[in-house]
Amino acid sequence: MEKVTEGWAWLLNADKFHYFVKGRSLCCKYLLLGAFDKCEPRTDTDKCADCRKKVAKLELQSKTN
Repeated sequence: MEKVTEGWAWLLNADKFHYFVKGRSLCCKYLLLGAFDKCEPRTDTDKCADCRKKVAKLELQSKTN
């Protein structure tokens, strides 16, 4: 697996996947130190709702720029 610093990751103490940027989840509930294995949740229901909304917003912003 590829080590990355941004993307979806699942932590042992979390019930959903969270999206991390610069070590912090977009929902601000989790913190990671260093890189992690790149992984992709199977469905949207596996993703944190707050992170999912913020990722959609970031993708929309990047398309308009």
